[in-house]
Amino acid sequence: LDIPLLFETGGDRRVDLVVVVSAPRSVQEHRVRLRRKMSPADVAAVIARQMPDAEKRRRADVVIRTGLSRGHAARSLRHFIQRFRNDPCRFVRHRDHRAGAAPRPPAHRSRRPRTGQ
Repeated sequence: LDIPLLFETGGDRRVDLVVVVSAPRSVQEHRVRLRRKMSPADVAAVIARQMPDAEKRRRADVVIRTGLSRGHAARSLRHFIQRFRNDPCRFVRHRDHRAGAAPRPPAHRSRRPRTGQ
């Protein structure tokens, strides 16, 4: 799923794994301007409505950084996919799905759970 407001809408509580693709704000702004032909003021307004990237990274199970180069991002993504295929339980959140229950941490967390740092 590609959900821009996943955390803001509480959608992260309904999934087993959250992978955040992260880039510095300047890179985010540049990409949005190119893709949507928006003014800098409109781009700033869109980003201001979103949760700060640092908070998204903190809440994510896995972070793929895309601000360096396409090659770096692609290698990080391939590395994550390989690790996920080898041991999906390492990444998946184990949750108590009762209403209002707080999520429990993953049962098998590696020392370096964030990919691409």
